[in-house]
Amino acid sequence: LLDRTGSYPERLRFVAWRWLLCLPNNVKAFEDLEKRGRHESLSSFESTYPIRDRRLQRRLLRLLSALAHWGVVESSFLASMIFPLAKVCGPDLRLSFELIVTMCMHWSRPLLVSLDEKKHDIEILHGLDACLSHHDKELWLLLRHFDVDVSVWALQPLQTIFAEIFQVQAWL
Repeated sequence: LLDRTGSYPERLRFVAWRWLLCLPNNVKAFEDLEKRGRHESLSSFESTYPIRDRRLQRRLLRLLSALAHWGVVESSFLASMIFPLAKVCGPDLRLSFELIVTMCMHWSRPLLVSLDEKKHDIEILHGLDACLSHHDKELWLLLRHFDVDVSVWALQPLQTIFAEIFQVQAWL
């Protein structure tokens, strides 16, 4: 279906994501995290992340609180990373939470365990720079020639899980 149409039908998208990613659908565990309320590390959330849509802002706060209670260390870009998922998943916070945890566990595990955020960000950027240098030396040299640092071409797309780079349908 994905090969033929280029995307999953909107009405089946979340079912496909749940199935393909083997999401646990752990209702009780998520409810337990939600019952704990706002995490103390998010006391200034509203001023740090001003969002016009109050429902979306509350949804993002609830997700960040659940992640913090679960043990994810707040980083400078965690809110930016989960914002697109909070937006597209709508009121289904458990789906958003399980998608985020699955992504972190499989593709960005260091986000879950990093205590030294600056050092961690530098390590990620260094690794991406080395990866590009290895796989596409010509592009890497061209970017170097024009003083395009790895933080310019990699950090922002990673922070938003590519949601601001791709068109909505392609990203979904």
